[in-house]
Amino acid sequence: MEKAIEIFGSRIKHVHLNDNNGATSDHGELGTGTIDWTANAPFLRSFKGMLSLELLGFDDIEGTVLRSKFFHERLLEGE
Repeated sequence: MEKAIEIFGSRIKHVHLNDNNGATSDHGELGTGTIDWTANAPFLRSFKGMLSLELLGFDDIEGTVLRSKFFHERLLEGE
């Protein structure tokens, strides 16, 4: 994600948020995978485009979405 931000920067208009294991696109709950969210926080804090949670959580989809939303809110607040 950091490289895409470096290359495309202000031209990014839409971001799909999910986490992964570093090898495959798991569409996992935010904060449960390998993405360095802290490194991407400055970009996300200033981002004015559309953010979409793109998650899979077959056992608990509502919980997956709510925990990811809470994780993202804490990230934006700098916690």
